[in-house]
Amino acid sequence: QLARDFPGHPAVEYGYASVIYAYLCDAEDTTGAARLEEHVAHCLDACEAWERRNPDSARSQREYYVGAALSVSGLTMNRTGEKIRGIRRLMSSRDHFDRCIELDPNFYDAFMGRGAYRYAAAQSMGMFSWLPFVPSKKQGWSDLTIAVEQSSFSRYAAMSAMVWILIDEARYAEANDMIEQG
Repeated sequence: QLARDFPGHPAVEYGYASVIYAYLCDAEDTTGAARLEEHVAHCLDACEAWERRNPDSARSQREYYVGAALSVSGLTMNRTGEKIRGIRRLMSSRDHFDRCIELDPNFYDAFMGRGAYRYAAAQSMGMFSWLPFVPSKKQGWSDLTIAVEQSSFSRYAAMSAMVWILIDEARYAEANDMIEQG
């Protein structure tokens, strides 16, 4: 339906990519990674075309879609063993989420993306936490909390991320409480 109603909109391609990513995670399989990357490339192309047509229109939305597409791409690359490319994509996605939030501090979906990035980066780069570009888990959790409390679209995705964080940290009672609140 979205593809018919909004042909050429980056949300369509990002939507396809995010569904494939969710499947790859659920199935613990990477055979759909190439299809995901095709949709990411189409999303990025759609954002560029949108920028050329209307450079002053909805810039924060374009930053969000680029960040979101790069995020699922980077996470998938990490899963398929392309660690360096994946990290570069994830760092680039964070930059786009940051710009989105700078342009529109009420674009709460971007807090979900940035929060997930910050938390994951802090967890995987813990020994480098003293470096200024390494975020903290607290920053990630704070962004995810903003998304849960303020976003209508990304609320449950942010909550899901927080539940998985709590489970990974063996904080099962808190995870259960969050599930029951959801």
